[in-house]
Amino acid sequence: MQKTNKTKIQLVYFRGCPNVELAKNALREIAIHDFKEEQLDSLEEHDPLRRYSSPSILIDGHLVVGTEGSDLACSLIDWTHAAEKLKNLLNSK
Repeated sequence: MQKTNKTKIQLVYFRGCPNVELAKNALREIAIHDFKEEQLDSLEEHDPLRRYSSPSILIDGHLVVGTEGSDLACSLIDWTHAAEKLKNLLNSK
């Protein structure tokens, strides 16, 4: 996925998530400042984004960081290399 002006990046999280700042920092570390924040606890009960853990990052609707199938659950991932992973995904195509 190559980042273009049309690339849609979403940060999905619930209010009070202890790792949301790590996710925001990972995005900013690779110069992504234009992303949409989606607060899980503000979404309708049947919104498809509610199936993602907090925090999760989606690029063009595809989950790239986080987990699926967990309503209002925490993402138990190592954020140390998240920026590198995101950069590689955005530059891969």
